[in-house]
Amino acid sequence: ANLFNGELASTWGPWHAQSEMRYNLLNQTTGGSVGFPSFYAQTGYILTGEHRPYNKPQAVLGRIKPTNAVGKGGAGAWELAARYSWIDLNQGAASGGELHNMTYGLNWYLNDFTKFQFNYINSDLNRGGISDGHAGIYCVRCQIDF
Repeated sequence: ANLFNGELASTWGPWHAQSEMRYNLLNQTTGGSVGFPSFYAQTGYILTGEHRPYNKPQAVLGRIKPTNAVGKGGAGAWELAARYSWIDLNQGAASGGELHNMTYGLNWYLNDFTKFQFNYINSDLNRGGISDGHAGIYCVRCQIDF
């Protein structure tokens, strides 16, 4: 397998965005190659005004640190987020389908190390009428990171 990847990220005040394109080129054991493209784009806006920094040495968006943390007289930081992702797994003899996901999120950063994520994911799989699928997923995640 060979992966070709390109990524963009930016941040302006309380708004940030990131996207990535990937092309996966697979050499099949039966001969020949197949390629699978994929893409995502995501954005977030921090309602309480904090800024998500960009860490240049590591080339990643940094963590959100609430100005008024829970437990220190504040309500933490609140962020609205959205993400679209797509992958096409149809190539040659492979017929995995084309998958589209749209995620809507509300993130609550209690302090520098704790957050809750509330997400709704709308997912559609198109396999040309054969085993097509749709899923609506509600998720809650608690993360403690230090």
